[in-house]
Amino acid sequence: MKILTLFCGNFGIEYNLFDFTDKQLTNLITGIITDIGSRTADNRYECKGMSKHDIREVSNVIAALKWINDTLVKEGFITTPDDIDAVVHRVIHGLTKYREELVKVTPEVIDDVLEFADFAPEHNPYNAEGMKAALTVYPHAEQFAFFDTAPFVDLPAKAYMYGLPYQFYTQYHIRRYGFHGISHLCGIGEACKLIGKSMQRMKIISLYVGRGVSMAAFDKGKAIDTSMGFSPLEGLIMKMRSGNVDPQILLYLASREGLSLIEIGSILNKSSGLLGLIGTTDIGHAYEEATRGNEQARLGLDTFVYQIQKYFGAYYVALKGVDLLVFIARDEDVVPQLWIDIVKGLEFMGATIDETKAYATVREEPTILSTDKSKFAIVYVPRHEERCMAKRVAELLQR
Repeated sequence: MKILTLFCGNFGIEYNLFDFTDKQLTNLITGIITDIGSRTADNRYECKGMSKHDIREVSNVIAALKWINDTLVKEGFITTPDDIDAVVHRVIHGLTKYREELVKVTPEVIDDVLEFADFAPEHNPYNAEGMKAALTVYPHAEQFAFFDTAPFVDLPAKAYMYGLPYQFYTQYHIRRYGFHGISHLCGIGEACKLIGKSMQRMKIISLYVGRGVSMAAFDKGKAIDTSMGFSPLEGLIMKMRSGNVDPQILLYLASREGLSLIEIGSILNKSSGLLGLIGTTDIGHAYEEATRGNEQARLGLDTFVYQIQKYFGAYYVALKGVDLLVFIARDEDVVPQLWIDIVKGLEFMGATIDETKAYATVREEPTILSTDKSKFAIVYVPRHEERCMAKRVAELLQR
């Protein structure tokens, strides 16, 4: 069974092809196409142990998907589009309508994703466009949508409400939605499997570090809180996003600098966070700079770590304890010193991390980082939401 996963956004299209045979899931190819709509669209992918790179004129998403298909044929994974059995789309926002992570793609689903575009303007329109294009390029494949917000739909009301006039909640659906749900669920699932304990019996706090950064708290398999809110901008300091700021700062800057709402939004989303504080989005590089005596880098990292520790403390209280801390990261964001610094601030809670084991971490393998003396388990899990999505679909289609 061949399963293609797609994540379409304003950045381009991330894609993976998986083969599911004899209950074994194999990732055949991983790639990303950027600069769609230009003469120099970029297709970077990895397969068969090699990294490859192509450039082509690509006018739209359909053309990009056809290029992906050409790549799969060229590399010998398929011969025609009909060899693809299923396509799974990662969708960012489903409001409260989509409570299940995995749903079949229908015209109603696509219409809903577009209707919710105001809530995720940099993702949902592209998610919908990707689904429409995939139905054209892969008309015989089963099509599914995986909603990022679904795990957080049933947060306790006290966790998702804002201190705004209640009419804004009833009229405009303003509440905390949470994001990175797929990453958090897949990560804690892998961590629980590694330590041999059921998620349904655990109090778990997870930290996801990727383009965005978020934390979530799970009690007996259900999310009870998460750091991102109405949008992915709320919460922790991220690579380019500010995270929490006093709203009065925005009014002050608008007055002082003569900034429009669009300009303020761009500052908050694209030039703040670690980029604004340090000048880089590379956490490993930031640590190198701090080691060389760069005080700005040190301050930025200290602020970043401190916020994470504060959220951990809040979730520790909300959960009334913790059994498992999970670090989830993309390959380039596996920075053992970050984990060590975070855990150092939790030592009074009985947390201890094996620094030697942390630095010996294999990026593609889940690893137990805590020592035997730690009062709760600490586990690193590589970011593999695409694998999780593909596995769920494969198991569903084989029932």
